[in-house]
Amino acid sequence: MSNLTQKIKTLQIVYPQLYSYILKDQKDFEGSQKIGYTGQKSVDKRILQQVNGTIKLKHEKLWSGPAYFDHGKDFLDTTFHEFLEKKGYERRNYLGKEWFYFNGEPEKSKELFDSF
Repeated sequence: MSNLTQKIKTLQIVYPQLYSYILKDQKDFEGSQKIGYTGQKSVDKRILQQVNGTIKLKHEKLWSGPAYFDHGKDFLDTTFHEFLEKKGYERRNYLGKEWFYFNGEPEKSKELFDSF
């Protein structure tokens, strides 16, 4: 066998998804929700990676869905974030730039995602 043999790495399959969650029992976060992106198959696993750092934060997942436009092209959370800002939703920089204030209407983010 030749020493020119190469190992071929397979590509990891990406599952473009957006998700939203709230932090429970956190007064400073009241009315706001995190809207993020993951390429992992499990949104729940991704959320746990974020909230189970050095302190375990109580959270509630509000929704998740595939991040694809009607024509099949995928998109990132930043594209949806820009859409939310154009719609007048305030970005809150708590633990990063992915938090938006929905003023007691958490279901509104899912409606906007579905119409995006």
